[in-house]
Amino acid sequence: LQDFYGLEAVRKFFGEKFTKTVAHEIDGLIFQPVNEPYCAGRCDKLLKWKPPSHNSIDFLLRIQRICKPGRCDKLLKWKPPSHNSIDFLLRIQRICKPGELPEYIGFLYVQHENEPKAQMKATKKLLPYNNKIIECTYTNGKWEFMRERTDKSLPNSSKTATAVWNSIIYPIDKEMLVAYVENICNRRSLNFLNI
Repeated sequence: LQDFYGLEAVRKFFGEKFTKTVAHEIDGLIFQPVNEPYCAGRCDKLLKWKPPSHNSIDFLLRIQRICKPGRCDKLLKWKPPSHNSIDFLLRIQRICKPGELPEYIGFLYVQHENEPKAQMKATKKLLPYNNKIIECTYTNGKWEFMRERTDKSLPNSSKTATAVWNSIIYPIDKEMLVAYVENICNRRSLNFLNI
């Protein structure tokens, strides 16, 4: 059961006094229209806000083994006989060894899509999650595994994943949110007073 508050209360949710009263960190707010009944699950009339550090997408992970030729880059210092005073660097081309080196790639899928939306390096830690729903966050230009979503049987829809992606690349931090909401509250007060 969750309590409902007016817009004016938004600033208090981030204050030290309020955060000490809850047993967990505030990982987001849900803005519910006043004149609409609450609806569980996906609802386009709700606005869900999360701090940028908590934005994540639930993907279906499919790991594939990709074989690439073995390689070894060597950088040699070389002085050609005709140019005794100049050092040249010679890059020896990739040397392919017999056989191939396996590389594991984690392809990340959203609901009802045959093509992956993204990919990530599949480490040993990630291998047990093949064909499972995983929650990922995007940090420093790459997707990172957070946890398995055992509570979900499907990944996010393309629409949800796109909305989350937009909030990742165009983040709204708590200061921006509070300023925007307080601006709305101030305009409401002025309208109420007919100013």
